[in-house]
Amino acid sequence: MRANVNAADDVPGKLEVSLLLKSKIIGRSYVYLESVDSTSSYLALMDPEEAVHGAVVAADHQTAGRGRMQNRWYSPPGSNLYCSILLRPDIRPQKAPQLALVTAAALVKVFKKIYPGLYPTVKWPNDILVKGRKLAGILCEMQSEEDKVNRVIIGIGINVNSTSESYPFELRESAISLRDATGATSNRQVLIASLLAEFERCYELWLQECLSPFIKVLEENSATRDREIIAVMKNREVRGIARGISDEGYLVIETSDGLIQIPSGEVHIQKSES
Repeated sequence: MRANVNAADDVPGKLEVSLLLKSKIIGRSYVYLESVDSTSSYLALMDPEEAVHGAVVAADHQTAGRGRMQNRWYSPPGSNLYCSILLRPDIRPQKAPQLALVTAAALVKVFKKIYPGLYPTVKWPNDILVKGRKLAGILCEMQSEEDKVNRVIIGIGINVNSTSESYPFELRESAISLRDATGATSNRQVLIASLLAEFERCYELWLQECLSPFIKVLEENSATRDREIIAVMKNREVRGIARGISDEGYLVIETSDGLIQIPSGEVHIQKSES
């Protein structure tokens, strides 16, 4: 794991980001790496004195970036944003999965603020889509005891300045970058500083009021609402129409047997017949 600074003009290094950062806690402890296997793995193994609440690890390149369901996150150097945030919330473990939705809401807010013509949507529980293609992904990993959360690490990957032509063949139809969507390059320093500040605001609000302040933005910018979906869980599949998100963050699905709620799973949106 090396910590050499990349020479790119928009490299999200510690000094550059600190000059832009408006958050009070999130990102004030900040490590930037030129290359790492995974920012979340690095953060999980950091010295306890450095791995404080709000610590952030960012990288220019990941050799083994991770997504949900054991998927890999394509992480080429010099173009995109990869970071992980360490939290130590005083909450019960059952509440921690809501943090994926809080992060998704923060991402939507940031994208809409910086890119007014962009229309990002949330594919429950952890993907941000544009034009039906994946722009960003979120991975929440928790370490807990029976009734206590010790830490939560939130990994975030954003396709920023890569282009679809540069993706592996199998991703070219399913992934999109900000450059693809807007036709312009973006400054990663500005993007990560904006994200960390917005995430801090959302996180503090969530601690006080749970998910209720975020339901509206998640519903209004949902990729799944009123769409036919298949929700894949460990031991079964549920087919139906997505009808929204519960106050606990569960996906509400209308099935032939009525409304059901699922706490976790992988969602596949069915294509409409032409």
